[in-house]
Amino acid sequence: MRNRNGLLLCLWVLLFGLGACRHGGEQSYQQTVESAEDHEKNNPQEFLKLTADSRKNMGGKWVMNGVVANTARLTDFHAVVIHIVFLDKNKSKISELDATENMTVPKGGQAEFKEKLDAPDGTASISYALKGASAN
Repeated sequence: MRNRNGLLLCLWVLLFGLGACRHGGEQSYQQTVESAEDHEKNNPQEFLKLTADSRKNMGGKWVMNGVVANTARLTDFHAVVIHIVFLDKNKSKISELDATENMTVPKGGQAEFKEKLDAPDGTASISYALKGASAN
């Protein structure tokens, strides 16, 4: 009888312990997913890639065509901010601005944009970099 009670107690502890471990694993998985999503939302520069080219059109305005690609798996981004620097022929900075592109870049996808810029006199080229974005 004593062995039987001991065996039942051991089985009960094992089952209870496995159930507690399983529940803890689900919690930790949910926390991991939320943590990954928060990481994506808080670090758009890590998941967005800007590819663009620029040219001066016949009207004298600078035109920038580009694509923003999103490698995030859980987060869509919108309101992409691009930092633009106007450079002279010696590559010295003349002026700079932040342009916000009102577009949505879906997770695992990309979005195209076109920006017409009023560049200051003496601009020979422009450089650009992704500054940030808002997460959906």
